[in-house]
Amino acid sequence: DIAQKVTYIESLFQNDVHVSDILMIHDQMHELKGDLLTMNSTISVTTIVGHINLILVAQVPETVVDNWHYVRDHVNDVVNLWQKNFRIPENTYAIAIDDSKIQRKLLAKFFDFMGVPREQ
Repeated sequence: DIAQKVTYIESLFQNDVHVSDILMIHDQMHELKGDLLTMNSTISVTTIVGHINLILVAQVPETVVDNWHYVRDHVNDVVNLWQKNFRIPENTYAIAIDDSKIQRKLLAKFFDFMGVPREQ
């Protein structure tokens, strides 16, 4: 999950790993870049990838941190947009079985919230 990867990388930066083991940061940046480039989305990640590339070639820890802040903030924005715009595909059918009337009502509300009509 991209959000978890960003959280993990942030913890590395907070522990100053970018100073003591820059190769670990580079490995994580490569993984993050690959994850972003393989997402099937209409949201452009070109500038984020550009800043990741700047991190990969930076020699000064302060430059790495500055670019990381940009990457972190923009990746979080993209993830939030993906989550906000997520929709269950049309013609999705769901089955839920429960012997409790209250639970069935909750399940019905849950399916309505997801956009799955009662007929499906």
